[in-house]
Amino acid sequence: MMCFAPVLLAGYLMTLHPNSWHVSSFDGALVEVQTCDRGLGLDLKASTAGIGSLSLQYGLQMAAGNWSFTFTPKAGVGYFDHAVPELSSQVNFSLGAQVLVGYRRARVAFEYWHQSNAYLGDVNAGLDMLAFTGGWQF
Repeated sequence: MMCFAPVLLAGYLMTLHPNSWHVSSFDGALVEVQTCDRGLGLDLKASTAGIGSLSLQYGLQMAAGNWSFTFTPKAGVGYFDHAVPELSSQVNFSLGAQVLVGYRRARVAFEYWHQSNAYLGDVNAGLDMLAFTGGWQF
């Protein structure tokens, strides 16, 4: 069953450029909403750079007192609002993992995020990004 304890995060998205094929930059502000930070849930992201995603996630959480540590793998669909040289389509697969540290209801997160068309198109260099966010669980 999907849990519902919404988490709202805001922060910065940084594009990784591991080689000369990766020329696009999606650096910018990022807003993320999760249905919860533990168990099965949904994750919705939107960036000022024109990228967004909707993912299914599963938060594996350890808690001790007021502190919590959560590792969350994610998989879903990503969307770009413009053409991207590294990918052959604007709709792609989204895959990532997030580490989230919480104190009471406050949250700080670090996430690796990959966008790819899984070689369903002619071009698929893929995009790798890092997100740094902070926020609150309601």
